[in-house]
Amino acid sequence: MGHGKDRYRRVVADCFRADGLSVNSWLVRRGWAIDWLRYSKGVFRGDQVIAQAARAGIWRGSFEIPCEARAARLKRRAAC
Repeated sequence: MGHGKDRYRRVVADCFRADGLSVNSWLVRRGWAIDWLRYSKGVFRGDQVIAQAARAGIWRGSFEIPCEARAARLKRRAAC
């Protein structure tokens, strides 16, 4: 289900499996995606907390949120 586009004109959407379960939630809970608050409004926050606590996927080692890393590199405020 599309929610529009981001500033680069990429589609922002929720993805669901045939059985109705959220692919987005599955990816975040397993540590292969992050809850991007700017677009999700925190819907996947609980899934991200579970992934971080389990040190799953990207949370296994050190990890910087991409928009925060870019902002730090450019000496700007993060827009995420």
